[in-house]
Amino acid sequence: MLKAKIIFFIFFLISFSSLYSQDHREKDSLISQIARAKEDSLKVKKLLALARLSLRDEPQKANDYIKTAFDLAIKVKYAKGQINALNCIADESWNNTNYENAIKYYYKAYRVSD
Repeated sequence: MLKAKIIFFIFFLISFSSLYSQDHREKDSLISQIARAKEDSLKVKKLLALARLSLRDEPQKANDYIKTAFDLAIKVKYAKGQINALNCIADESWNNTNYENAIKYYYKAYRVSD
């Protein structure tokens, strides 16, 4: 029985390490794609995808990516990107129990969608 527990524990650790490296590879790939991308809606989408991957490990970088995506979405007149960026900010505020700020950004996203 102890042998089975040890094997399960080792399998569990290996599973987590492969998930971490997969996220890390995906982040690196997005960073290189963003560096080469034109300033358009696709770059906004990639910035937001990178922000979502970074929220747990690097929240400050994630917020920077969201801000950059929001500013670019305004610049290229990409309303859906603006809405998604505002919703990301609101979601992060909600997850950090800053409900008042979350509601403010959800409302801003709603106003942009109008």
